[in-house]
Amino acid sequence: MTFEQYRARAEQDSMVRCYARPPSHERVKFYIDYAYQQGLITERASYWGKAFGYYPVIDYFSGQISAIFSINLDSYTNKISTYKSFSKNKLIQ
Repeated sequence: MTFEQYRARAEQDSMVRCYARPPSHERVKFYIDYAYQQGLITERASYWGKAFGYYPVIDYFSGQISAIFSINLDSYTNKISTYKSFSKNKLIQ
C-alpha cells in the first residue's frame, strides 16, 4: 500500500470509532513496523503512520490490512487517557 493509499484509507477508516482501549504507543510502532516488514505498506507510509498515530489492523487469516485506526498522540505525550470504552453497555469517557 503506497503512502497515498495508506493516508486515504486512514482518513476513511478513522471515521468509524473503535470503542476499545487503544494500544500503547510502543504497540502502535510494532504494528506499523510489522506491516512494513510484511510489505503491506511502504516506508513512507510507515513514517507517516508513526508521526500522526495511524496504525494498520492486519487480518490474522488473510494477512491483509483490514482497517487503519488512529490514536490520540496527545494522550501519550500528556499522559492523559482519552480513550472511550463500553462497560456494561454504557459509554464511559
